[in-house]
Formats: sequence, C-alpha cells, structure tokens
Amino acid sequence: MIISPDQAFGYRDPRLQQNAPRLALLDRVEEGDQLAVTCAGQELDVWIRTVNDEEVSLDANHPLAGESLVLDIEVVAIGP
Repeated sequence: MIISPDQAFGYRDPRLQQNAPRLALLDRVEEGDQLAVTCAGQELDVWIRTVNDEEVSLDANHPLAGESLVLDIEVVAIGP
C-alpha cells in the first residue's frame, strides 16, 4: 500500500524553512538535530538541515513531509 504525501504528513512548505545565524544556537549542533523554538508565542519543533560556520538552515516541516509512505501489511490473524 502506498500513501501519498497529502494523506500522510503533507507536502513540504518552503515557508517553514529559514536560515538563522550560527551564533544564535548551541556550539554543538549538527545536521539532523531537533530543537524546540518559540515563534510568535507558539512552540515549534524544528530540524537542522544544514550547518556552516556562519548560519544554520532550520526546517519546521515534518521530516517525512513530501514523502510517500510505503506500507507492507501482513494480516496474521482475525479475531472473533
């Protein structure tokens, strides 16, 4: 079974991606790390996409946004 992005985690929204100064974050952040940030009074989970010496790219999209899900389901029993 294949579930399209619109029925799973949605499509990637470029408005949920933003660059931030590297100095604004902890020293030891790496690509793939997850952070909780507050934006306009709302807490968001963001993922670090890229890191360089000057800035980081933050992404508030779900990590599986834009992906189709492939499910392999096996029925092993049916109850009464």
